[in-house]
Amino acid sequence: ALTVHKSMSYKWNEIYFNVETGGGKTNETYFKWIYTGLIRATQKVSLINYEPISPFCKLTINPSVPKIDKGKELFYVADKKADLSTSNKTISEKFNFPDTENQSSLLQLFQFVENKIAQNGLSINLLNHPNYQELYEINGSSGENATFSVYYNNKGQFKMPNLMKSTPKEFGEELINLLKSENQISDFTFIQSNWRKSAYEQLNQKLKSKEIGFSYIIQVPYKDTIQLNNGKETLVAELYYDGGGFFTSIIATSCTTIEFWDEIQIIFNQMKEN
Repeated sequence: ALTVHKSMSYKWNEIYFNVETGGGKTNETYFKWIYTGLIRATQKVSLINYEPISPFCKLTINPSVPKIDKGKELFYVADKKADLSTSNKTISEKFNFPDTENQSSLLQLFQFVENKIAQNGLSINLLNHPNYQELYEINGSSGENATFSVYYNNKGQFKMPNLMKSTPKEFGEELINLLKSENQISDFTFIQSNWRKSAYEQLNQKLKSKEIGFSYIIQVPYKDTIQLNNGKETLVAELYYDGGGFFTSIIATSCTTIEFWDEIQIIFNQMKEN
């Protein structure tokens, strides 16, 4: 038996490699040590004390019972504490978001709407910002066009959307139904970092096995606000992450039943272990 350091001058066809050091496993020093040990073998490596590292391995689940919310009186509720001025600068400039105390709330609404419509091949063409009202012009893939409005207040609360005009009429009606529905995300290319995109794709596969999916993911620095649904029940949670590629905690803020939150906790615990 040799330490990795003492074995650096040797090669073997097969090695048994104890990868437990007693220290941290999510740093550059550990990965360099692992790589150095692995390349001592030319054909086969058997790992001892191996435990997988995933973006969820550091996750702490806050089991507190969230607010039980049966109804859906509001279209969306923004996080007033979040600052999106830097992370959403390109979108802010493209659509001339006003530099007011509500800018972050309006940018979160933009992400929410984009999550809703992107799965159906729709796009946001124009956006106007009258006082306490957002006017969205949406284009369809075959030349359809519709405008809807959403009123809001200084608390970050957005009322249900209202159709203003549409060509053809049926397109606008279908758009409003889509915005109000509990649809599910299938494409995660909008996620702003590769490791989180990959992690959400893995998590989505686990959720799909239970017929659960993402309604939306609102991204702010070091926190994603997610909504999950199974067609009947919904849950909103804040999923925090660090700068090293790991989710650190999840806190549920509202759900329709406590049983649904229990089911979600089981799935996240499984992601931690895998």
